Amino acid sequence: MVDGLDEAEPEATSDDRGLPLGLPASLPDGVFVVATSRFGIDRALHAVRNPADWLQIEVEGADNLDDMRRFIKDVTSPDSGDPRLVKALSRDGVDVGWFRSAVAEACAGVWIYLRYVLDEIRDGRDVQSVARLPEDLAGYYGEQIQRWRGKPGEEAARAALGAGQAAAAGALAAARAPLTVAELASFAGVPSPEAARVFIEETAGAFLSRRDDGQPGLPRYALRHQSMRDLLTGNVPAGRPDLASVVPMLAAQAWLAHQQIIAGLIPPGASGERDWESCGPYVRRHLAAHAAVCGEIDSLACDLGFLLAADPGTVLAQRGNLRTPEGKRALAAFDLALDGWQSCTTVRMARLAVSAARLRATELATACAQHSGGEWPIRWAAWTGQVQRKLAGHGGRVRAVAIGRAGDRDVIVSGSDDRTVRVWDAVTGDPVGSPLAAHDGSVTSVAIGRTGDREVIASGSADRTVLMHEHRPCRQAS
Repeated sequence: MVDGLDEAEPEATSDDRGLPLGLPASLPDGVFVVATSRFGIDRALHAVRNPADWLQIEVEGADNLDDMRRFIKDVTSPDSGDPRLVKALSRDGVDVGWFRSAVAEACAGVWIYLRYVLDEIRDGRDVQSVARLPEDLAGYYGEQIQRWRGKPGEEAARAALGAGQAAAAGALAAARAPLTVAELASFAGVPSPEAARVFIEETAGAFLSRRDDGQPGLPRYALRHQSMRDLLTGNVPAGRPDLASVVPMLAAQAWLAHQQIIAGLIPPGASGERDWESCGPYVRRHLAAHAAVCGEIDSLACDLGFLLAADPGTVLAQRGNLRTPEGKRALAAFDLALDGWQSCTTVRMARLAVSAARLRATELATACAQHSGGEWPIRWAAWTGQVQRKLAGHGGRVRAVAIGRAGDRDVIVSGSDDRTVRVWDAVTGDPVGSPLAAHDGSVTSVAIGRTGDREVIASGSADRTVLMHEHRPCRQAS
């Protein structure tokens, strides 16, 4: 059973052979996966092939609201309910029926909101305050953050958030795995681990989950729910003036946290001189994602030591964030070298060197040569083996493919039942320009060539027409 499939990390492989979360491509008879995902998250829907059924749960639907009301009734039952909740209701002399109705109305089918509210009441919140709960989860988060900041006259508290607590919140939003107090202090740039501990255990504790599966005495913390991460990174519903003053600051802090994390995790020295082998699991698994946010993934893709040490899947997951031709060629060479990837660093480097030379990833090939102490002694080589890369983008069956040269690059041209012609870079697999859409039927044949001084693509269609598309290479502004 998987809760929150949309929050799973991107696929670790570049092909389509396996299911998410390490599941095999096929399951034995009688074995099923039950998964939940937020509505509208395409990645989760496409991750599971041939689902038996999808059940959409409307947040404000009658079934969901009835479930919530039944749950509230159960946990506040004087006979069999949660003892801490029952005691709090009794202590404040609150009518149980009123409380159940007020909480159900405020939370409106959002279960994580209900969980936060009930946890606060267990920890001593005034039960009567449920009558003043914000109308939605975003408003509840905003209210909590305003508490962190202190009241308008409490300048010391407001300054503390600006100096330390905002940095800690940003680091939690940016982190890709649960953090210890010391790690949070380091990622946030907080001078004192004690300040990070106070933030985790006292200020923001209600919004964090705790894990004790690491080293004894070193619990790790993470944001409990994706909705809080959305707020801290600036992703909130439009038209919320109540959050306008704090969300931009928190979003900027999360971006700064990514930079702080990168600066702290990349070993000192120039590319080719860094000690990547002594880096810990967090660097190997998550540094690529942080670098992608800050536009640094291209330089890491050309860093030989990083590629030799990193978890390949997490690096390939950032392919779409590459910006430079050299970075794209280097990562394509890395992908090509993974067939038969071994633990021996020497073998890995040899495979990278071959792949980099094959795909003309000059910077990576040069790094391999420098690391091995010289250029290849090979004067002639024949490429063997089979390499596959999936080029996805058509909305229908692909009917025709051709390969040729356009300008200074090798390209692949494809035609599809979706009535479009697409052009792809044959080395990186990236689309070249926008799809060519002009036919009224399936594209059944394509060809590329020259007529005079023009490069053209010809396409034939089931609409009984042949179209000539003049190919103009994309130009990059300098």
